[in-house]
Amino acid sequence: MSQAAGRSDVEVELVPAAAAQPVTEVVPPAKQNDDIPRGIAFMVGATVLFSVSSAFAKWQVAIYPVGEVMFFRSFSSLVVCAAFILPFTGFSVFATRRPRATSRAACRNRSRKPSASSPSA
Repeated sequence: MSQAAGRSDVEVELVPAAAAQPVTEVVPPAKQNDDIPRGIAFMVGATVLFSVSSAFAKWQVAIYPVGEVMFFRSFSSLVVCAAFILPFTGFSVFATRRPRATSRAACRNRSRKPSASSPSA
């Protein structure tokens, strides 16, 4: 027996379970489905849409009040985004587990006054 009570002189080598099992099959990684021309087209399209939206808003501000132009610009953006997102997610995208906390945070953020360090308009 060794110096410690209850131990034998046999050494046990610990080997991880994954290393102890032989590799029988090599699985190749999944092929990436990159569509670079489509991504470039989306980026160019987004740039054009942002430019047209900005130019249209500047043209409309000369005729209508700024608040009204911003409202309709934001509303039309919401409609376009909803047309892309809602068919995939449904209205569950608006779900929250804590509606009271969400509404409280929204009210708290609206009532904040600008700090002294923020620039005034």
